[in-house]
Amino acid sequence: DLVLLRQLLNNLLANVIRYSLLEKRVRIQARQDETGIEILISNYCRPISSEVRSQLFDRFYRGEPEHTQGISGSGLGLSLSREIARAHGGDLTLEPSSQDVVLMRLLIPILK
Repeated sequence: DLVLLRQLLNNLLANVIRYSLLEKRVRIQARQDETGIEILISNYCRPISSEVRSQLFDRFYRGEPEHTQGISGSGLGLSLSREIARAHGGDLTLEPSSQDVVLMRLLIPILK
């Protein structure tokens, strides 16, 4: 569903825009092979604890108040994005990284 996949990517990019440190770069990599498409999105942010990281895909979870103060959002974007990826046979995961980097991996299979 192209509309849902667009929504997924919009949600991920909106998070990058909201939470990235302005003076740092964002990295987006994409590759395709015969089985699917992999997209990696990484950005620098204020340090995020492992406890917060473990909840990032929970519905309505917005992180620590000092990180989200003044930033709009409902806490549904990442949860919805993961559900969209899974509905397409893929997945959205938070990959291991340093506390000041968020690295998301989106995998979408190619259906034949």
